Amino acid sequence: MASYLSRRPAASLCALFLIISFVTVWFSPLAHAVGSPALEQKGQAQMIADIFDEHNRARRDNGLKPLVFSPDISLRVTQPFTNQLATRNNGTIWHNTVPNIALGGQNWAENVVGGLRGETAADLVAGWMKSAGHRANILNATYTTIAIGFTQADTGEWTFSATNFYGTPSSPGKTYATGAAWLASLDPTLTAVPPSSINVYLTPGTHNVNGRLWKTSCEAYSQTKRCRTEIWSSGWVFNNLTYAPSARALWKGNPLGGNGVVGAKVSWVSSGRKWRTECDTAATGRNGCHSYMAATVAVRSGGSYRLVEKDVFNNMVVFG
Repeated sequence: MASYLSRRPAASLCALFLIISFVTVWFSPLAHAVGSPALEQKGQAQMIADIFDEHNRARRDNGLKPLVFSPDISLRVTQPFTNQLATRNNGTIWHNTVPNIALGGQNWAENVVGGLRGETAADLVAGWMKSAGHRANILNATYTTIAIGFTQADTGEWTFSATNFYGTPSSPGKTYATGAAWLASLDPTLTAVPPSSINVYLTPGTHNVNGRLWKTSCEAYSQTKRCRTEIWSSGWVFNNLTYAPSARALWKGNPLGGNGVVGAKVSWVSSGRKWRTECDTAATGRNGCHSYMAATVAVRSGGSYRLVEKDVFNNMVVFG
């Protein structure tokens, strides 16, 4: 079970109080190694970006201005503290000290969570939003800047996160309005990519859509074109292949296009790997086919992982 803490300074900075009850979660009594704050921030970049975007989603849903993300304050204050949560051997979560938090600025608050087991950023922020104290910190209209830390103990079992909010940040450095903009800055080959609503699967280039970075390249394929799309997740990761709109008749004899048959469901084996294609279903929509290949993947089961075989989405064909 995850344990959550929230904190804000009282009228006097010397007098601190917890907005919610202190809940202790006992972990392994041994200390666990994590990387340096800079290494952890880079390695956990996608999760940190997603946590940032989820905070702003919650604020927008409640009519508040979005926060900006400060990687500099995160490296100075929040990520080092988050690393301590994973490495200390007393098995509890706790709050950072006032002097440390104040290194990031004044008019501040802090939310802390430990005991996560594979939750998404949306799960994490939803948990905070269910607590009055954490919710008050997230939705405080006087805060303008957020610093975020996230890390995982070297056992791979427990994860920890902390967020610091500031109304008057100190030396925030360059700040970012979206997680995607920050992720783009981590790759020296990219510049900040403005938000867009284009079709990322068929438009070559690097795009910022729905708070995520996408990169697409296209090439000729028979009488149409095939586009490969990757998504940024602390590096470019394959997302899928998309075949540009073409006449259904062109796919006669090609199982990726359901052999050119409306409503086709096709299974076949290629290079020893099982494939299946479905067309014109609720999942594909009219005038389209999706293909899946069987793959062995690791899935979380309790506190560990196990290998299972499942169909993984690989490509889509669009008719038109």
